[in-house]
Amino acid sequence: MYDISVEEEFDLLLNQLLEFIENRDLCMGGGGNIKSFSAFICSGHRYGSASDDDRDVITTWLESNKTISNIVVGQLVDANYVI
Repeated sequence: MYDISVEEEFDLLLNQLLEFIENRDLCMGGGGNIKSFSAFICSGHRYGSASDDDRDVITTWLESNKTISNIVVGQLVDANYVI
């Protein structure tokens, strides 16, 4: 029986998250490791914006995954004018 490693599980989870985000016409930048990961999600369209609905759906997706803990989702910000 093949036993998947923790790193492979993490990579699989990130790929699933990216696919989910890209299917909503969003893009993600960030990084981290299995213990701590931080990302910024924004529209995949020039001058576009992520919506409150995007934020809510992504939060629900993260919370539904039992391998993820300590989820913090920030407020929407204008990525063009972040100070």
